[in-house]
Amino acid sequence: MALLRLIKGYSPGKTFNLSAPSYTLGRGHDCEIQLEVAAVSRRHVRIFRQGEDYYIEDLKSRNGTLLNNMPVHEPVKLKHRDRIQICTIVMYYYADGLEQDPAEIEEFQARILDADPGDKSSFMATFDMLKQKNPLGQTSVSAEVKLRALVEIGRHLGEAVKLEEVLNRILESLFDIFPQADRGIIVLREMNTDRLVPKALKQRNPDNEEVRLSRTILQTVISTGQAILSADAAMDARFDMAQSISSSPIRSMMCAPLIGIDGDAIGVLQIDAATTMRQFTSSDLEILASVANQATVAVRNAQLMERAMAEESLKRELNVAHKVQQGLLPAMKPVVEGYEFFDYYSPARQLGGDVYDYVPLQNGHLAVILGDVSGKGISASLLMAKMSAEARYLLAMHPDVKDAMFALNNTFCDDRWGDRFVTLVTAILDPQTHDVQLVNAGHTPPMLCHPDGTLDVLELFPGFPIGVLPDSTFMVNQVHLEPGETLFFFTDGATDCVNFEGTMFGMDRIIECWKQYRPTIQEQGMALIEAIDKFVGNVPHADDICITGIRRKLQ
Repeated sequence: MALLRLIKGYSPGKTFNLSAPSYTLGRGHDCEIQLEVAAVSRRHVRIFRQGEDYYIEDLKSRNGTLLNNMPVHEPVKLKHRDRIQICTIVMYYYADGLEQDPAEIEEFQARILDADPGDKSSFMATFDMLKQKNPLGQTSVSAEVKLRALVEIGRHLGEAVKLEEVLNRILESLFDIFPQADRGIIVLREMNTDRLVPKALKQRNPDNEEVRLSRTILQTVISTGQAILSADAAMDARFDMAQSISSSPIRSMMCAPLIGIDGDAIGVLQIDAATTMRQFTSSDLEILASVANQATVAVRNAQLMERAMAEESLKRELNVAHKVQQGLLPAMKPVVEGYEFFDYYSPARQLGGDVYDYVPLQNGHLAVILGDVSGKGISASLLMAKMSAEARYLLAMHPDVKDAMFALNNTFCDDRWGDRFVTLVTAILDPQTHDVQLVNAGHTPPMLCHPDGTLDVLELFPGFPIGVLPDSTFMVNQVHLEPGETLFFFTDGATDCVNFEGTMFGMDRIIECWKQYRPTIQEQGMALIEAIDKFVGNVPHADDICITGIRRKLQ
């Protein structure tokens, strides 16, 4: 199957299988492949199939499309391993899928290979960067040469902040410092996986050939902390010096680890020469080691800066999302003659997975729902928003609460939600008869508080949580509210919060708190919140806390 693989500029490593007849790539939400980059046009380029082949067509985009570095002016047939560039985004087309494990194909079509049996190069010098001394006892490079090299790389780095720019400037500096270099490449370790990923490449004469790196050499440099110099075929005694070696693929190469202040290598810096006439020397290796130390600081600072910027961006987005989520909750309590209401919601994180809502129904009835989405964070909050919208719609559509719950459950019994589910309690208040219909879908039992200080935990007929079992049916329970009685609903965040000793608040403390009857439902509800806050102290809540209540006023 043909596919596209993003290489640079937007979600590197992501692949798109091409199976449909046509794909539009662009910034617009209607594009099959969406590229959320400002410079990309809303509908930028189209890739379509004719017969067995795929073609690429620029859709009169603002900044154009490049195919193998050539502008696309009319539909062009795509060939295996074609390079497609859309603004700052680079991707490759594979006619028959990836030839290797996708994890081994990185930016610049660089591959990190295991040891090649045909590689006849050998290490002729090393420099221990962890101990900062030359184990071979060779004469050190003069301080003047080292200083000039460090000044040169400092000049190139200047005020570069972005990681990509820093890496490119480091390679530019190396080409100035080592005029014999034909190629330079920087490989970095991924933070979470420690996988080696080529991140920057510079060639004096780009030939569009695949760049191959030795995994053995890279791992040796990283594990030992030593910079190494590898001889080429011309220096190998096994070669007859009278023979022409101009076609030998073996290069003179230097490789140095980028070692952080903690002594761990964050990557590798490699440069090599394509001919045997301009070999690197042990003195060059010592200069490279000095340059690598300064480059490490620049790379690490750029990584930290990008991470800080990403975290700040995420923080801003979460703040916006928090405000949006709060906007989805009821803006005010309902006004029903003879009744008062209470609600409280405190997410454990910026985005929560609990939901409550008031839904006006026909004949003056009012639905009160309270639910708890499994999980936390962004995914739970999105499901919470979906649940709130669906519940509001279905309760208004179905006069019978059992039918509404049946339809709601089947909506969420869908593979799109994975293994997510929602515990939910729904109450339908009839303010004329003062009856409340209750349906419990796997949720914590409601609590009925009486004016005399007694209370009942309503062990209703529980059904399965929403989204667990398709075509589930739900039992309806009915409660009659007498004057002064309060019906409270709450999520397990209230019972499961813990203090410094690891003791849970528990249902018994909720019962004890609500045994004391208070004049208003607001006072009654806040009494529980204050009791929880006093119990847990400074221990952060591990789960969202949501509480709602209905009280029939005293006549």
